[in-house]
Amino acid sequence: MSQQIKRISPHQTAKVFTILTSVGSLPFLMLGVTLTMFIPTLSGDASPMPFAMIGLFLFPVVYVVLGYPFVIIGCMFYNVMYQFFGGIELELEDT
Repeated sequence: MSQQIKRISPHQTAKVFTILTSVGSLPFLMLGVTLTMFIPTLSGDASPMPFAMIGLFLFPVVYVVLGYPFVIIGCMFYNVMYQFFGGIELELEDT
């Protein structure tokens, strides 16, 4: 049975997307911070660790600040374009 998604809720989709990307980015940022600790500086004076820690807390915030409005715009665009081209097709099966 083939069905189409007629409407995507912008707020709910954006909320879920921003939470997933923010939480999902944390392991990669932790890896980046860990690797940064082993990179020597050119002058040998200071560790780049403080800048990595700023990035650790900055990138999940950037994902929320930029991701939320862009997902809302994308959902609204999908909802308008559905009228002209149809929606994403899914094939569902009863279990």
